[in-house]
Amino acid sequence: MKALCFFILTLFFTCLQADANAQTGQPATERIWKDLTRLPQNLRDDLKKSSWWKNAASGSSVPVRLDSTVKFTSFNSSKFFPLNKTTFEYPSAKVTIESEFVNYGQWVLEKRTHITSNAQNQVVEVLVEEPDPVGGTMQPLDKLNLYWHDASGSRCDSVLSSHWDDQLQQWTPAYRLSSFFDAQGREVATETYRYEYGAQVIGIREEYQPDAAGDNTLTKQFLAKDGKWILLGKVESKFDKQHNETARQEDVAVDANQFASVRKLRRTFDTHGKLTLEERFKWNGPSNEWSPLKSISKGADGKNNSEWVVTESYKPNTSFKNKLETFRRKNDGNTDHELLSTYMDDLKKWKVVSEIRYYYSK
Repeated sequence: MKALCFFILTLFFTCLQADANAQTGQPATERIWKDLTRLPQNLRDDLKKSSWWKNAASGSSVPVRLDSTVKFTSFNSSKFFPLNKTTFEYPSAKVTIESEFVNYGQWVLEKRTHITSNAQNQVVEVLVEEPDPVGGTMQPLDKLNLYWHDASGSRCDSVLSSHWDDQLQQWTPAYRLSSFFDAQGREVATETYRYEYGAQVIGIREEYQPDAAGDNTLTKQFLAKDGKWILLGKVESKFDKQHNETARQEDVAVDANQFASVRKLRRTFDTHGKLTLEERFKWNGPSNEWSPLKSISKGADGKNNSEWVVTESYKPNTSFKNKLETFRRKNDGNTDHELLSTYMDDLKKWKVVSEIRYYYSK
């Protein structure tokens, strides 16, 4: 499991050079939208996916701590080999150390993450280290600082990421996400900047338009270019009475008044507001239709343990049969194990290729 997956954008200048194609609605719009406008949401999604965030944000009333996770992988056989391991240490009430290992006949340390929380149990710093390949001593790699807007633990004024420069022997900025709030405390805009070698290479601004219920039904996205914010696209959302987002469509700007469709999703929720199904689609220009991209279904087993399945297709216009992920979580809110399967065309069935098991202590 990766603690940080933040460096998700590459080839920015290539995308900007393709801007001319974007203005004519050519397929390059999909790439620009994926590489640029998804930056703020991808960063937030990566935060929520990281194991340290999930562990720190656990709402369980029982003082259960995650001791370790072990990933078992199958290499073209029925036997499973323990390939990756993550251990968790708690040297103090506000510090957690997450160590990641790879099995090379023995467990070899690959990365170590120090997570520091404040008095409100909000994560304020994440420091990632890796072993020096020569001496084996731990060297700084990445650092993340979170500045919270309030004690709710759900909104930040800013998030700063830095990368350690070995030559300069100092931290250099990697990205910065800043949020802006109105007098009622509602988040009305964010600005996200990405840096390369200390220089800003991309800037994205999002402006939110809430409805009477306070839900952001319209998001406009702008790209920093020549000292100005240029409209890049928009996201339109629909919500139910419980403020759950039930539908979303993402469009990239073709000109001042026209947009080209890129992606959309739809969700269903049960009576308790829990997600039961999410379906994602991308616009296929040649066939002039929405093509399935991913499907997520959730439910509960006979013992009231929640479980959900993710199926994904990497090929346009194909059914969901390339990837299958199954997650099971105990009724105490703690994840029990995760399964990753692939569809075997020759056998016409799913095959489990890896499993992650979670171990806890009280």
